[in-house]
Amino acid sequence: MYSTSDLYYLRKLYSLMRLDHQGIEFSYGVPFLWQPVLGSVLIMNVVLTPYILYLLLRLKKWGWVGFFCILIAIAVGIVQLLGSFSGPWDVIYRSFFFLFLVVYMYLLRLQIKEWHALAVFDVNLRRERLMMGQRNIMG
Repeated sequence: MYSTSDLYYLRKLYSLMRLDHQGIEFSYGVPFLWQPVLGSVLIMNVVLTPYILYLLLRLKKWGWVGFFCILIAIAVGIVQLLGSFSGPWDVIYRSFFFLFLVVYMYLLRLQIKEWHALAVFDVNLRRERLMMGQRNIMG
């Protein structure tokens, strides 16, 4: 059951993670635009991550917070394990943290759509039951 305060935080999280309405498009055919777009998405993920984690804690989604901690621990472990190597692959293994962060945000975005739809349905169902109860009392 979702309460109205849960729905408030869920709507905030849903609006943060729903980027398709803001006109962000990936330009696959234009290589010089690919890097700034990807860079801005990564920066946005890094900047918004603490706030998203705060909202997940308010919604008591402990599994997703734990999943985030595990992914970050794996990324840090990979960087520490491969940190002694240098060369052309240096940039790639240093970006594991951002890669795991993007994967986490993508999976979370898919799940938030489901949570939002379920919460809206739950609130509407409770509202309908309340209206039906008031009609039965009055009539």
